[in-house]
Amino acid sequence: LHLVVVGAAPSVPGALAERVHALGWVEDMPALYHGASFLLHPSRYDPCSLVVLEALACGLGVVTTRADGAAQFVTPERGAVVEAADDPALVAACRRLCDPAEAAAAQAAAAGFCRTWEQVARDLLEAATSA
Repeated sequence: LHLVVVGAAPSVPGALAERVHALGWVEDMPALYHGASFLLHPSRYDPCSLVVLEALACGLGVVTTRADGAAQFVTPERGAVVEAADDPALVAACRRLCDPAEAAAAQAAAAGFCRTWEQVARDLLEAATSA
């Protein structure tokens, strides 16, 4: 199991360096999405995470929190949504998707999420007005 951290990331202690890879800012995110088993986005607050929408659009399962507005698009088949402060649930969801069969099933379900930006905007507006 390897954890790849993208964006502003702290340095990785030597003991973890073999399994934790801090890449910093990355231009070609789709390449990372296609090479990953799943996306972990443990947001404490995000009105609508673009990274979650991108991952789903690339056919990648997602583990995120209810504090992320994009969580409404993460169905149980596409991954998992847990409470923001529930670290044990977050770990359990990640463990589930570490199983290659579970990750493949989430990826297949996520592939059905692909849509145009106009469709995404329409879905978000509909969700905002129905809340």
